[in-house]
Amino acid sequence: MIFSQQFTVYPKIFWISLLVLLSTLTSCLSVKKAPDAPFVFSTNINTTTPLTSEEKTNLIKGLNNQLDDSLKERITTSFFIIKKLNKPPVFDSMYAFKTSKFMTAYLRSNGFMKGEVTWDTSVTIVKNKKNPEARVNTRFQVNTGNQLKLDKIVYNLEDSALQAIVMSRESRSLLKTGNPYSKGTISAELDRLVELFRNHGYYRFSREQLYVVRDTVVAELLNPNLDPLEQLALLEKVQARQDKPTVDLDIRTRPIINPNTIIPYRIGKVDIFPEASLLEESDSTHFADTVVNRNVVIHHKDFLFNTKFLVKQNYLYPDSLYRQRNYYRTINNFNQLGAWDQATIDVFPNDSTHQLDFRLKLYPGKKLNTKIDLEASRNASDVLTATSLLGIGVNFGLRDRNLKKESIQTAVNLRFGIEIGKNFIQTVQTSVNYNIFFPKLILPSFLQPREGRINNQRTILTAIASITDRRDFFELQNYSVTWGYEWSKRNPNRTWYYSPISLEYQTVGRTDSLDQLLESIPNLQNSFKNGFIISQKFTYGIQKNHGKNNSAWRFSVEESGALVGLIKSIDRSAGLFRFVKADVDYRYYLNFDRSNLVMRAYAGIGVSYGQNQDGKKESTLPVTRAFFAGGPSSMRAWGVRQLGPGSSNYLDTLNGGGYDRLGDMQLEANLEYRFSIGTVAGIKIKSALFADIGNIWMLNDQGIKEFEEGVFKLNRLYRDLAVGAGTSLRFDFEYFLIRFDWAYKIKNPIYANSNNGWFQNVNLLRGQLQLGINYPF
Repeated sequence: MIFSQQFTVYPKIFWISLLVLLSTLTSCLSVKKAPDAPFVFSTNINTTTPLTSEEKTNLIKGLNNQLDDSLKERITTSFFIIKKLNKPPVFDSMYAFKTSKFMTAYLRSNGFMKGEVTWDTSVTIVKNKKNPEARVNTRFQVNTGNQLKLDKIVYNLEDSALQAIVMSRESRSLLKTGNPYSKGTISAELDRLVELFRNHGYYRFSREQLYVVRDTVVAELLNPNLDPLEQLALLEKVQARQDKPTVDLDIRTRPIINPNTIIPYRIGKVDIFPEASLLEESDSTHFADTVVNRNVVIHHKDFLFNTKFLVKQNYLYPDSLYRQRNYYRTINNFNQLGAWDQATIDVFPNDSTHQLDFRLKLYPGKKLNTKIDLEASRNASDVLTATSLLGIGVNFGLRDRNLKKESIQTAVNLRFGIEIGKNFIQTVQTSVNYNIFFPKLILPSFLQPREGRINNQRTILTAIASITDRRDFFELQNYSVTWGYEWSKRNPNRTWYYSPISLEYQTVGRTDSLDQLLESIPNLQNSFKNGFIISQKFTYGIQKNHGKNNSAWRFSVEESGALVGLIKSIDRSAGLFRFVKADVDYRYYLNFDRSNLVMRAYAGIGVSYGQNQDGKKESTLPVTRAFFAGGPSSMRAWGVRQLGPGSSNYLDTLNGGGYDRLGDMQLEANLEYRFSIGTVAGIKIKSALFADIGNIWMLNDQGIKEFEEGVFKLNRLYRDLAVGAGTSLRFDFEYFLIRFDWAYKIKNPIYANSNNGWFQNVNLLRGQLQLGINYPF
């Protein structure tokens, strides 16, 4: 409490002192194992360029990639602020000359034809207890000049058929008038053309057959047949380019040496060996039983797979035009179905007939698999999961990878889990989960997507029965059946899930503690009543790579009772829950050599709009859909469901407190710096520094005045936000990770009336310990 009072009286002095300390620490750079000769201490790049700030940032990033390895700073950072330069290399001017050439070439490849690179060095002598250090600071000055832009792009292909194909897809060209000149973009455009031709049957066409003529205007000046007026017009055009330089591109094909390169190929024989073995050759001598379907020959051994199913997964059919995309779709399809450990395709071209024969070799995996693993859950459902189970659990599973000989997968999982909280084990949960994964979208024919539009499609049937014993509070029994569809489009990092129907029934066994809570807050009756959830759910997820960094975000929306609830007898008498709930989760991972920085943002809201049996409007979400914060994966300075709502402390005043905090809305942001410590007995020891900020809120005060501060209001957001921070010790066993997170309540909203809740009751020994499995996000 003394710390809290001092902070209240001297907030400015505290922050100024903290900033001075951090500035001092970050400005210090210690050198370890420096050589006796002058060594590389720092390397800087300065630019003079007319580019925008964003373009300049990308340019400097590209120039940094041109640095010779012997000029790169080998600085490591610990705990964000402690910097070390370890084993710096001896400086050699040869590396600076090489880097200057690399940078100049980089400028030319990106259209800076008059760009110049100069460099110089300075040496700082630093005395220490041993030998004095000669620190070399290298500076590169880059003057880019104006960037060359694309003016006219022309395709001149000798073969008329190829020219027609290009012109039909000209709008998809990567080269656009006015865009910066870039060798990388030109190269990507040539790759696009090769792929385009191969998707039209030109199997033998290669990148080497294309070339680019640059600046045709200058080339025309050398034409002796030009009359003086035409030559004068061209000279004026060249002079106009001095201030705003442009270039014309002419993409052409080289003289045809091999005529097969401009002849489309068709598909000849297609053989599928669904039971191939690495120990024996895939030929007809080992597969005596053959079946022909749609002119595709299936070579069976033990008939482990259905013939029609195999042919349907194949996109290579005899006598059809060869398309490269169908080759990749076929190999990817079989590799992702699950029944096979590996799938390969051998191609046998016949140039005399211009046909391609294909041999698909599929290596089956083990049909039945059992597993026992340790798992942890999240506060919010992960992408494509049916439920959110809490705490730490042991999972026993049995999986069949080839039901009905059609790669239909089934999985039975028995899970026993516990939730660690205030009274150590505060929740015990047992569940049985049965899933069937069909490797296709089971839909009426008129709803089937057009062939080739989507990938990785499957239909999922899920049945779950679970019992959750929330010690001294309630017992929740939950039974559900869900039918859903999962698919991705051409980009495998974009995934969709849609469940048109999910039937769920919950029954709540009450305790005296729960009855006391409901007596104090009558509107919570809706959350803990027996009833049905008849819902549909949509989830969309994206994962992207940004160089060595990556990001992921997920959007999900669920509604229950929108149509069925229109029948009043079902809405009221059957206890139907009617609500709409949506959430979004975004994550960004900055990956360094031995550490990474992870940022996460989460927002969710749910609105209940049904009616009770007495006709009153429901005001809360069911307990299985309510938001909560705290625990090993969310706001780690608080126990599970012990934060919020808002800055209200009403629940703390009821019967000694300890009640679960549930809400209709949640906002949360997390920052975590993860790094390695070392390895002991083959176990990787890791750690992290983290900060969590967020809370949950209600959308109404439940008819209780004391809950007013638990209702979300934008003008009170700062007061309501909670902030926790701490560190972690983690043991990485490769297959799973055990972590011990220790966190402090830096800003506690229940003390919002005192300095907005900052640094209240902070004590070194009074933190919150969280035990978790795997990373929190």
